[in-house]
Amino acid sequence: MKNFRSIKITNFARLVHERRTAINFDASVTISKEEINEIIELARYAPSCYNLQHVTYKVMLSRNRREEVKKVSYDQHKTVTASAVALVCSNPNAYENVEETMAEHRQYMDEESFAEWIQSSKQLYESRGESFKRDEAIRNASLAAMLFMLVAKDKGWDTAPIIGFEEEGIRKIFQIEEPFIPVLMIAIGKQPERYNRFKRPPRKKVEEIVEYI
Repeated sequence: MKNFRSIKITNFARLVHERRTAINFDASVTISKEEINEIIELARYAPSCYNLQHVTYKVMLSRNRREEVKKVSYDQHKTVTASAVALVCSNPNAYENVEETMAEHRQYMDEESFAEWIQSSKQLYESRGESFKRDEAIRNASLAAMLFMLVAKDKGWDTAPIIGFEEEGIRKIFQIEEPFIPVLMIAIGKQPERYNRFKRPPRKKVEEIVEYI
């Protein structure tokens, strides 16, 4: 069987290999709003069902305020040492705003196609119930979060996705109102060099995780 590890390493492949979940961060490093915005500028191109764009971000730069975040995140130290923490939120009712979301694109569609787009998106979400809406919100947020982390790595930043937190506590601190769901946090900063020496844990081989039907 072909040794897939011999595949040509492109810039993107190198980026994927080098992106790893940060163990901790250098607390002396700061990040600006402009740098965060540059990451989100590209992350917003993540796939989005019917272009509903469920995702919004709540970014906290202040380390003092992040002591509160640490308390409701099972005392994870990286929430404080990171240069920033971005909370990825998602709206399970995003389909209700589809006309507004698609308004600028209307000029590129005929009336029939536009009406069908609106109807189909609403029918999908309304017909499949609340659990589907929530699942879709989480799926879309997860796609956006992965792209956020890859873009951040491309710009020289390390990241760590964090799902260990008390939802109600996070809602209160970040002022997340219903129906938005706080899906995950992304800690972003610079990992000290000593942690970069840790060997990556093994991943399953390709033949172990794929089956062709």
